[in-house]
This record gives sequence, structure tokens and C-alpha cells, in this order.
Amino acid sequence: MGMDLRLRCVTGAMAAGVLVAGLTGCGDDAEAGTAEESGAAEGTDAPVGEENADGDADAGGEGAAGEAEEPEPLPASSEGPAENWPEPEVPEEASEQTEEGVEAALQYWFETRQYARNTGDTAPLEAASTANCALCAQQVERVEEAYENGWYVQEEDVVHQAFLTLDGDDVASGLFTLNQGAYAGYWDGELVGEVEALEERPWTVALAYVDGRWLVADLLFAGDDGDEEQL
Repeated sequence: MGMDLRLRCVTGAMAAGVLVAGLTGCGDDAEAGTAEESGAAEGTDAPVGEENADGDADAGGEGAAGEAEEPEPLPASSEGPAENWPEPEVPEEASEQTEEGVEAALQYWFETRQYARNTGDTAPLEAASTANCALCAQQVERVEEAYENGWYVQEEDVVHQAFLTLDGDDVASGLFTLNQGAYAGYWDGELVGEVEALEERPWTVALAYVDGRWLVADLLFAGDDGDEEQL
């Protein structure tokens, strides 16, 4: 779980205040259109929408103001965290009390974690987790700590194989393998650690059906004792 040993060492140094070289764009709004000067005598109003001497319609009519452009989404990079990045949408299947619904909710959890790491916004990740999910809370805490003066660049995590069962109407569990995306940590603008992409990492998971959707309640690494745990 969490950063590899390199990132953990950096995080520990940060917490102790020992770290010296630490874990270290938008579209412009369109200008509003303005009314042309009419040249009418002082104290008289120019007719709205009436053609001028050149045959052009006067500006200032209804709808003349330009609409503001949507800010351009910028992905996380070595330059900084993502900006104007769209929040992942909860899949409709996550509300279904089926194995497919459970798997959709599990993949969505990793999407919210990627979003949290790249933007610093942990709200969707918290909403995709139960209140008593220890690993979920740990992931939220690590993002918050990283964004005190740094950020992450996280690639996509993909649930590769999932063997999930319904243990009741509101409880599910199972085993899955995860293709973990590479990620990097920055502090004070400097790269302080990287983790390479890892394929088919085995995990166990438990989910709970709460308020009409599946939430991750527990995650546990299921690799060999000698296999390094990273999330």
C-alpha cells in the first residue's frame, strides 16, 4: 500500500522536518462584446439593433456579450498537479446489487484515487469508501500530506481480473489482480521518487452496499511474503 520504500523514506523525512530537497493554464474568458458608439447627439439614445450608416447592425443588442469559454483541462505533470480536471463519474452499475456492480464500484474506487493523487481533491475517494476503511483513509491522508507542498503524477490503475461474490444483499468480497499505473512524487517542484507500473498485483477486497451504491470497505495485499507491497 502507498508509496514504495523510496517514497516512504521521503515522506518520513518530511514528517520529521529532516528533508532538505523534499518531495518536490486555462482558457481565457472571451471578452464581452461592447456596444458601438452611435454618434447620436448628447442626450439621445441610439436605437437598439438599428442599422448604422454603413448598413451594419449596432452592437449592444441582446446576446451581444460573448460567452465565457470553458477552462482547458491540464493533466498532472512535472510542472504541477492537474488543473480543471474532470471528476470521475460514478458508474450506473455501481448501484446494482450484482457482481458486475461490485466490480464497477471497485474500478471506480481506483479512478477516484488516481483523481485524488493528480488533483489533490480527495472528496470523491472518500465518498467511494466506507467510513471504517483503514486503507482508504490512509490513501486520503497520504494525498493530503503530499499536497502540503507537493503533488503526485499518477497513471491509470486497471482492475485486471476480478473474482467477486455477493455475501448478502449489502456485502461483497473477493480477489482481484491490479495493473497498477506508474506514479511519481514531487516536493517543492522537485522529483523525489518514482514507482514503475506493476502488472497483476493480487489483492483481496470487501465492499458494502450503502445508500444505494457499493463502497470499498477493505483492501488487503495478497502477494507472497517476499513480494513488495505497493499501492
